[in-house]
This record gives sequence, structure tokens and C-alpha cells, in this order.
Amino acid sequence: MSSLEHLQNGRYAVLKKLGEGGKGIVYKARDTTLNRVVAIKMLKNPVTTGEAYSRFMTEAQAVAKLNHPNIVSIYDIGKEDGKRFFVLEFVEGHSLRDLIESSPEGKCDISTILRLGMDVCSALQYAHSQAVLHRDVKPENIMIAGEGIAKLMDFGLAKMLGQPRQTQDGVIVGTVAYAAPEIALGKGADARSDLYSLGAVLYEAVTGKPPFPGEDPVKIIFSHIHDYPVSPDRLNPGVPNALAECIMKLLEKDPAKRYQSAADLVKVLRDIGEQSLREALPPPQKPIQIAPTARPVSRKETPLIDRVEEMNQLREAVDRGVRGEGGLLFLRGEAGIGKTRLTRELGAYARLRGMRVLYGRCPPC
Repeated sequence: MSSLEHLQNGRYAVLKKLGEGGKGIVYKARDTTLNRVVAIKMLKNPVTTGEAYSRFMTEAQAVAKLNHPNIVSIYDIGKEDGKRFFVLEFVEGHSLRDLIESSPEGKCDISTILRLGMDVCSALQYAHSQAVLHRDVKPENIMIAGEGIAKLMDFGLAKMLGQPRQTQDGVIVGTVAYAAPEIALGKGADARSDLYSLGAVLYEAVTGKPPFPGEDPVKIIFSHIHDYPVSPDRLNPGVPNALAECIMKLLEKDPAKRYQSAADLVKVLRDIGEQSLREALPPPQKPIQIAPTARPVSRKETPLIDRVEEMNQLREAVDRGVRGEGGLLFLRGEAGIGKTRLTRELGAYARLRGMRVLYGRCPPC
């Protein structure tokens, strides 16, 4: 516990130290005015110039412009005894690093990783739309809230597109285990660089090791630039082939060969998850006939054709439910147009997002 106990004339009461890095310390604290628990990130030294201060202000400005359920929010910024700090949303939960380390052989459940991966994709998609690059996507910076929702945090190395560079040419930013080749070469980064890092995170989450393990950062950087890792499905037979191909595409050396946006990637992860759930579920049972019907029930499943817009609306409703936003949708139409098939697809997606799905039937009068 730091000797620091209160900030801003007692408004923030420090509860405990959560972590410490080379230039900053993170505390758990209580905002006594609004009566809520927060996280406080403070620079160790009282500086108003230099790289540490510039990165601090960049993070504050980057996060302040982002308002998304999968990104940790910033509430306030201040100064105490000459030391700059900002107040962040406190996430009650654990990091993806903790999940990896607690999983058997470090290999996480595939459906869980797909769900978390889609959350991080949504965060990156929004950040990129606001011209913010994260540049340090790694398991430690992905928090998992109690509801199972992933939240991307620590924009300390973030870069706002169009702003002057703060890093000298040839200097690597981020963590080398997850650094894209263009970053390892000290070149410019873009949205696809964040996607490479996410690919390295997904690789480690499903195999138990990063794409290029080791202790020598120079060798790791060399591998990012020149080598290709073993396909994840060879290290973990439980990884679906489609997911293995997706991860390997994310880890392409040439950014032009990767997915070009987080929006593209989230669609791929969603489709992989839904397909995996459909393959895992037992075939649907023939419904019990409670009362005779005027027409026989067909065993043949209606093909899902030209229902992209409707399916997207249903998926968005599930996503809102995951975020705790209530709502009600009615699916209606003439018999035989595919309502039952849509509900099955919706159920598969809801399970992928970690929801419990309940079905009911109303017998004819």
C-alpha cells in the first residue's frame, strides 16, 4: 500500500495498489463524491514535459474520445503533488492473461475465446473509426468483467492518426511478443497492425504459447519479420480449421494479406463461432404433436436465403442484451418463409455470446 491515501482534497480515497510499471502506478480507489469505485493511473514522477508526460496525455486524450462498452472509460484527469493522474472505470474481474494461466496447459475454451475476440474486435473497430490505434494489444490489456464481457484497456501507446509521431524512427513500441512486423521494423502502423497483435493474442489463448516464444527479444522480433508460426490447430486439435486459418491470416507479414478492418474480422469470428456451435449441438428433435394440425410438419429445413438484413438486426439485439440493454423484438411472417431457421441461427449466435437460450411453444387452440 502506498503512503498516498487521498487525492483532490479527499475526493478520491485510495484503497490499494493494483499494479506498477516503469513510469506509472495504478490504484483502486473510491470516488467519495459519486460513491463509486474507480481506478487511478498516476505517473511516478512530477513531470510536465518529456516522453512519459506526452504518452500520459496521449492516452488521456485518446480514451476520452472513446465511448464504447468494450473499452475502459476515462472519468477525470488531475494533478497531485505535481504528479499527473487520471481516473478510469474500474473493471471488477480478471485479465485474459489470468484466464490463459488458469486454463489447462494455457489453452482456453474455444467458444470463450471467440466471444472475447469479437468483443475486442468491436472495441478496435470503434477506436479505429475514431482514428485511434491501440498499438499494444496483449492479454494483460484485455480485462474480462464479471459478466464475461471483454474490455480493452491501457491506451498508453495509442496513436491518434493525423497527429505528430512521438516515437523516433526505428524505435519499437508495444510488447515484442505481439508486435506486427511493420512495427518491429520501426515503420508506420495502421489498423491492420492492431489486428496482427490480436492474432498473436488469439494464437496464445488457444495454444498456450505466443506465436514466437522465447526470452530473447531480438530473436522474437526477427521471427515476426521473417518466420511463420506453426498452425494453431497442430498445437491444439480442438481449434476449428476455420479459426486456425483466420489466425494465420491475421499473422501475415504483409498487411495487405491480413483482414483489412476489424469489421471484416468480427464477421469471420462470428461465423466461425456459429458454425462450431451448430456442429456441437445435437440434431433438432421432432416436436411432440400436442394437437392435430391442419397440415403435416415438414422435416426438411428451410434454407436461409436472402435474410442478411434480418439476421444482422437479430444479432445486434443479442449484442445489446449482452451489454445489459433490454429490448423486445417480434419475428413475424407467413408460414414457410424461414422464421424457425432464423430463430435457430439466432440461438446459435446467442450461445456464442455466452447467453442462455430458452425456447417455448404455443399449441394450436
